Amino acid sequence: VGDGPSRAEVARAAERANTSAGAGTVALTGELLDPRPAYAVADVVVGMGGSALRALAFAKPLIVQGERGFFEALTPETLPLFDWQGWYGVGDGSASGRDRLLAALTPLLRDAELRDERGRFGRGVVERCSLTRAAEKQATIYRDALAATYSRSEQPVDDVEAAGRFVSYHLHRRWSRLRGRRSSDDFNAAPVAARARPEPPRPSPSGAAGSGTIVYFPGVPWHAVEGTDHRLAQALAAKHPVLWVDPPQSAWARLRHGVRSTPVSQVAPGITRLSVTVLPGVTRPVVRQLAAAQVAYAARQRLRETMATPLAWICSATEPLLATIEPGAAPRVYLATDDFVAAAPLWRMSPAYLHAARERNLAHADLVLAVSPELAGTLRRGQQQPVLFPNGCDIHRFDHIGEVPPASDVDLAAPIAGVVGQFNERTDLAMLSAVRDRGISLLLVGPRSFASAEADAAFARFTERDGVQWVGRVPSDRVIGYLRCLSVGLTPYADSTFNRRSFPLKTLEYLAAGIPVVSTDVPPLTGFDRRYVHAASTPEAFADAAASAMGPVDREDVRSSVACFDWERRAETLLELIGRRSG
Repeated sequence: VGDGPSRAEVARAAERANTSAGAGTVALTGELLDPRPAYAVADVVVGMGGSALRALAFAKPLIVQGERGFFEALTPETLPLFDWQGWYGVGDGSASGRDRLLAALTPLLRDAELRDERGRFGRGVVERCSLTRAAEKQATIYRDALAATYSRSEQPVDDVEAAGRFVSYHLHRRWSRLRGRRSSDDFNAAPVAARARPEPPRPSPSGAAGSGTIVYFPGVPWHAVEGTDHRLAQALAAKHPVLWVDPPQSAWARLRHGVRSTPVSQVAPGITRLSVTVLPGVTRPVVRQLAAAQVAYAARQRLRETMATPLAWICSATEPLLATIEPGAAPRVYLATDDFVAAAPLWRMSPAYLHAARERNLAHADLVLAVSPELAGTLRRGQQQPVLFPNGCDIHRFDHIGEVPPASDVDLAAPIAGVVGQFNERTDLAMLSAVRDRGISLLLVGPRSFASAEADAAFARFTERDGVQWVGRVPSDRVIGYLRCLSVGLTPYADSTFNRRSFPLKTLEYLAAGIPVVSTDVPPLTGFDRRYVHAASTPEAFADAAASAMGPVDREDVRSSVACFDWERRAETLLELIGRRSG
């Protein structure tokens, strides 16, 4: 279906195919003013760009076509690739095109159930590409720009640089037009898929990075609530020793919070924790810089004492620690687990400082990882293309969840919906209120840390409602007992820049435990099986989805839907990326 300058060539190829088959196997319709019947009748669609999106809207399995022999089926595993480069691709050469097309097409032609499964998945993917969502995203970009804070010294420089690039672009276009070399289509003249490609999050051979110690500068201390840093470090420690370097803390802060820890301790198999005490005033500009240097020095000193060789320096902290590490054989990795600048109001920190620290880490990183597509987009600097590296889950942690008794202190009527995580301004209480108003019991598990007294008071009032139980923070080994009580897990993220660029661990943990999920449509749902992950944008729709998800499900099938997110696979992928950049 379609038309264009290659119509005659395509017609000749169709004629040859029909002659060879002895039947009208290929039908060439030309342009259709209304192509919807063609999509409706198709079992599989091969296309690119807008055609690919329309195929997904019709819930058809899709094979994305590009140039130089590119053909790739849309699957949960290949979705991150298309999120990055668009519904297009550039292959290795036309000679490989036939084999690539057959490899993608043959399984779909032979398996009707696979076609239905891929079609359902594609329909879930395309829901975030509607014109309404595009308008909402554009409005969000405007709001974020208006809310951004720039220092007086930075803004004139940024304005001049932006104006210079704008003028340079138009001068280049005019010069190309005079020389007769103007591109008719800017995107297809230099598609992003033809540039340095990102690494798709696929498993790789273990040990690809060689030997050595991984030095990990996390965003939180070891005793904090377990998150991305803890889980990834433990998965890496199964392959290589990990030196976990806590964020610096002053002696006064340790005394005030009652934190007692030895400078060096073994906190988990393969993980050594290094705790660095610095001068008081660690949040002050000058002391902050000295503290970062002191932390890096302490890490290098520990390596020397143990005669260990660094395999990689991984930084997910807000401090510019990569700037203190000299370039060498061990690559410097910046892992963006969240948009720290957008989190400044929540963390009560200076956005100007967080922005400057992030820029320094980016400038000194050999490899940049981002947990979500939107966050990856904000971290692109020049030729540096961030690698999409979503959060993971410990799938094997829940292998025997059916044998774990439900938490005995839960006093709620079944069925129960629940939230397991941290409660702060990221939590949309209106969504939770709507669920409770529907008569569904609510279990809330995790600490609360609201920045404002008003928000904290609102949460306290909500927890006093009948049918709502908040149990606070519980040890990680007891969380499974509370998950056993849930019929559905909730991810009630408020609509904010910070949340839109995050990748919530709680959604993965629910699924790994065999629990279907209802989430606001704020965080990305890339790669999830939409039979078990439902999204809503209003409190009413959120409550409806929670009620609908209460039905019986095959919990093992729910668990298997996130097997590809296992932290072990994430660690293997990261080690392969490190290996490629070593030396």
